[in-house]
Amino acid sequence: MSSNSKFITALLVFLFAFTLKGTAQDYEVINLETLLNSKQRAQKVSSQKSSLNKKNTDNSLNIEKIETLVFDVSPTIYIQDNNVHQFENTTPIMASIEDDSYRIIYTENDLFQNIEMVKLRYNKNSNINIDVSKMNSFSSLKYFFIQCESSCTEKELANIFTNAKGISILYQVIQSE
Repeated sequence: MSSNSKFITALLVFLFAFTLKGTAQDYEVINLETLLNSKQRAQKVSSQKSSLNKKNTDNSLNIEKIETLVFDVSPTIYIQDNNVHQFENTTPIMASIEDDSYRIIYTENDLFQNIEMVKLRYNKNSNINIDVSKMNSFSSLKYFFIQCESSCTEKELANIFTNAKGISILYQVIQSE
């Protein structure tokens, strides 16, 4: 193979790899039940060992934070009817979108600064598209928690988001009332 051919081949491989990297999603979609089950398995294993490595400790801390945000009572703002409602006089760390008012997340609002998790309901008839890069007031955002009102796939949920680098998308399938 000539040096020209090697160069062209190397260039094509580089461009192909760059294209794949550019189109790959920079966030993950995680089933909450699977995440919690993995924590339980990790706890069983760690109880059998005398020490944990740093990586496992960091992961369990993140899972505990997620559990706190999802299951405990956290200071929350509610976004409904295209308005933001705050019922507590504390700094909110959670935002719950109660209807199709999700577009309000793109507005400037000081209440959004410390929000770590945004919770929303999703059904297959929803036409939700969230561009995280336009959520300028959400400087502390780490998670989206989606409650699916019927079965949903990770691929469907991933398609809701754009520019969600560094954000974890958690979901749970719930039964409609």
